[in-house]
Amino acid sequence: MRLLFAMLMAVAILAVSVGARAGDPDILAPYRFNPAPKEMTPLDKERALDYRMQVQRQLKEQERDDALGRLGPLGRRDLLDTRSEAERMDRITGAGTTGPAQFGTPLLPSMLPSLSH
Repeated sequence: MRLLFAMLMAVAILAVSVGARAGDPDILAPYRFNPAPKEMTPLDKERALDYRMQVQRQLKEQERDDALGRLGPLGRRDLLDTRSEAERMDRITGAGTTGPAQFGTPLLPSMLPSLSH
């Protein structure tokens, strides 16, 4: 009887942990808009922008989790995949990135060449 109870509890715990993970699905679909159409209809453009928004939302959540130290090696791999898909959708939709630049440092006025010569 105790063994049966222990087995049922183990199954219940596994079901809860799997259910919690399933509540936060990965929305990436790199097959969408691949290859990118040369001319997009207004409906295609709307769908692409909607998908881009979903990818951006997932990217923001993953970057937050990474900053808080919540991502392991597989989570970081997912973050790289999401970042790559976000950049691809930015190119397809022609939308600019909304976050800070990933590379380099911003130019300060003192770093610009002087035009007074």
